[in-house]
Amino acid sequence: MIRAVPGRAPRVHPDAFVDIAAQVIGDVTIEAGASVWPFSVLRGDQDNHVTLGANSNVQDSSESRGSDALDVGTAE
Repeated sequence: MIRAVPGRAPRVHPDAFVDIAAQVIGDVTIEAGASVWPFSVLRGDQDNHVTLGANSNVQDSSESRGSDALDVGTAE
């Protein structure tokens, strides 16, 4: 599920993959070639954001959130 929270909406590159069972919530950027697998959560609510770099991935059942900015690996 990809969903916004008040004032914050995910940005998913058209060449990225987000599994239907994953949760992408709020201020999240997913770059080209990145993937998010089943039961994973990327949450950018409150005063934080999450960026998943190009060609990176979040494996099954992972959770990524933080109280500040969180940049998850980049394969470039």
